[in-house]
Amino acid sequence: MTALRTVMMRNAALAGSSTVRPMCTSMRTFNKKEDPDFQAGVPESMGEGSRDLVAEQVNRIGEAAPMSVVSGAPNSLHQRVVRIYKPNKSATTSGKGGTREWRVDFDALAASGRWENPLMGWASTADHQQALSMKFDEKEDAVHFCQKQGWDFFIQEPHKAHIPPKSYSDIFKYAPGKLRIFQTKTPGRWENNLLFLSALERPVQIVNLDPANDAVPYPAAISLSELISVDDVMSELDLGPNYLEHNIDWLEERLAALDQDYILFDLPGQLVSVHLADATNITDPARYISLLILALRAMLMLELPHVNVLSKFDLLDEEQQHQLLFQIDYYTEVQDLSYITEHLAQTAPRLATMSRLLGDIVEDFGLVSFETLAVEEKESMLHLLQVLDRAIGYVAPGSA
Repeated sequence: MTALRTVMMRNAALAGSSTVRPMCTSMRTFNKKEDPDFQAGVPESMGEGSRDLVAEQVNRIGEAAPMSVVSGAPNSLHQRVVRIYKPNKSATTSGKGGTREWRVDFDALAASGRWENPLMGWASTADHQQALSMKFDEKEDAVHFCQKQGWDFFIQEPHKAHIPPKSYSDIFKYAPGKLRIFQTKTPGRWENNLLFLSALERPVQIVNLDPANDAVPYPAAISLSELISVDDVMSELDLGPNYLEHNIDWLEERLAALDQDYILFDLPGQLVSVHLADATNITDPARYISLLILALRAMLMLELPHVNVLSKFDLLDEEQQHQLLFQIDYYTEVQDLSYITEHLAQTAPRLATMSRLLGDIVEDFGLVSFETLAVEEKESMLHLLQVLDRAIGYVAPGSA
């Protein structure tokens, strides 16, 4: 304890002493011969070597001095320009991401020499203020702190990204006596959206992208018929109604001129893909597995509303249906395929592994199912027509 107390007294006596090499050009130098008060400023307990080291080059401290003076850092490190700013939010950070607080940092220093503090017994070439981290709730708090420290500072206002307003659109289809609105991917029957938005005094523009609709019951701001008509396509270009694909720039320019209005798109009618396969394929387990893969590939490649149909179902007589391994529902609903692959493992061992893997693929997607069709049966035709109507979102007048 006595040794510790002696060290603390010596450090207190030398609190104003700091040796700086070679950057300390602004510090006054003196020695014990030039200043008779030097002897009173150094404790007698210090050895002669330490007294000579202090006498080489020191800072003279008055009665009151900031703590940064005794840190050992040269004066040039304290003459800094401070930036007051708000940090930008990281793209990978959710929420506010610490962007509500104000922070300060210091300008970067040029390459400098080594500086030492023999009092503390260490030397460094680092910038100690670069590691300083301070956060403030308000900008005024950071300004007040810098003013108290005597720092020159500037304020960097946060950057606010300009997000242009979005243009919203609906997809609708006109039927005689009724204006029906359809959401993409979710067909449904809506009220007259055009009249409703107009009643709300919301600016509305209609874009007609149906080249065959030459008698629209509403004023269209843009109509594809101005660019091309179905008659022209069929008689001259033989391109079908998709001529818009080759003139997409025309549409983009016209849409840009509508500013921020609420836009309604009138598109050609919905399409549905119908995949017909002979019902006799279900009589052979290997052919049935092959049919499942073919139907799955068609669904994935076409990217349309899709209905798989086992056609010519009337060709399966009662005897053939009786010889099936499972009930009809098993084949149409594509239930657990492990049963049929186990049967293949017994009758065709070489195909067992491949059939099991193909069955796993079909079950993992979970997309394939079948409807049945017998063209000579009215009920079968009507049922399939209703399935197709649901696939394209068609609602018959008076049915809803």
